[in-house]
Amino acid sequence: MDVFIAGDFDNWQAWQSRRNFSRRFVVSMIDAGGARWLYAGLFEVKGTKAIEEPKPHFIYDLRWIASADEYVGRLYVKSAYKERASYVRGETLEDDLELAELLPERVSYGRFPGFKRVNL
Repeated sequence: MDVFIAGDFDNWQAWQSRRNFSRRFVVSMIDAGGARWLYAGLFEVKGTKAIEEPKPHFIYDLRWIASADEYVGRLYVKSAYKERASYVRGETLEDDLELAELLPERVSYGRFPGFKRVNL
């Protein structure tokens, strides 16, 4: 979530230790806890480059699908999915995802108001 908020999600996601993106499209979701996932974007895989140094990894050429951008950082879905796999195929979740929340604005971290203004 920190990488997403900082605006570096695209580059962070493009770096993979394995060939994780074997499909034409990637729907990116960020685990928000409690079976909730934040929609982080829809990408088309345009290619991949294998790199050996300093350790083997892959850099993906992922292109934003602009028509799906409106809901990035605003759409939360729920899922009962509890497996450990980080890269799930769409058909695994197609009947499980449920709209949980649509925020009026993109999620962000606000400025910390100071300890005297925090009410626990």
